[in-house]
Amino acid sequence: MLINFSHRNWAFGTVIATLVSILFYLMCFHPEMMQKLFAYRLPDWFKMNPRPQHLSVGNSPLGLLYGTFSFGVFLFAVLLAFRRKFPLLRLGKVQYWLKAHIWLTLLTIPLVFMHAQFKFGGTQTSILMYLYIIVMVSGIYGVVLQNVLPSYMRERLPLETVFEQIPFLTARILDSAVRLRDDIRETVQQAATLGSHAAAPVVALAGEASTIKEHDDSAETILEAMERDIIPFLAATKGEGRLSDGRLAEEFFNLLRLKTKPEYHPKVDAVETWCAERRSMDAQVKYQHRLHLWILIHAPLSFILVGMTAWHAVAWLVFY
Repeated sequence: MLINFSHRNWAFGTVIATLVSILFYLMCFHPEMMQKLFAYRLPDWFKMNPRPQHLSVGNSPLGLLYGTFSFGVFLFAVLLAFRRKFPLLRLGKVQYWLKAHIWLTLLTIPLVFMHAQFKFGGTQTSILMYLYIIVMVSGIYGVVLQNVLPSYMRERLPLETVFEQIPFLTARILDSAVRLRDDIRETVQQAATLGSHAAAPVVALAGEASTIKEHDDSAETILEAMERDIIPFLAATKGEGRLSDGRLAEEFFNLLRLKTKPEYHPKVDAVETWCAERRSMDAQVKYQHRLHLWILIHAPLSFILVGMTAWHAVAWLVFY
């Protein structure tokens, strides 16, 4: 989801809520610091649990409030997956859910760490904290990608096309290259049959005929380049070889033009364009995978986080 001006109210509310929660935390658990600024302190019942064996921020009313609110946000966040599957339900717009998902989960960062008193605790709590950090980092990473990568792709991929059409377009480019190679191969075979003093017709891209003169090996040079480098590059599942690098590809085709006569340059130009389109589509596939791969980590771990947080709450109610 793009973070734009429409998020200003959510961002402002999150910042204010974060500052207020930090202020309450300092007033409850660091009153000596706050007494220098404020004459009023919260009542004693709002402070830490007085029992020494359970002396922690998490057991205090404020700590429990922070933990309960964070758990509620976790539940709301995972419900977004179900909300997306039923976009026509009258439960608020999906865009509203997405904004709430982003900003409320960001609000849980200070709340969770204050609830844990900035400690990881025992084994179970440590696992829960590490899991929470992974979920939050992966989520923030996903939001950053969604806001940065599309504009980056527009700048770097001038030949960007519809992602779903890429398999069809790559197959069509390969088919065009194979047909051109077969035409050139037929021309070479005809020239070899007629002999070195005969002229053989060459089908140009524009449909015009040209001739191969004596000792003209331009067709053989292009045919060799297509069979050795161009066709394998266009036929590969992922772009491989030196033609996958834009700079090396430019040098390759410039050298190919030097080795061939001007009447063959339109063919070289056409093949170079096909290779550039293929590189652009390969790059687009790579960026699209980056854009969506993070969700494979974020989504399942989010459900695990909710389950472990629920168990953490039950364990506290039972044992404490």
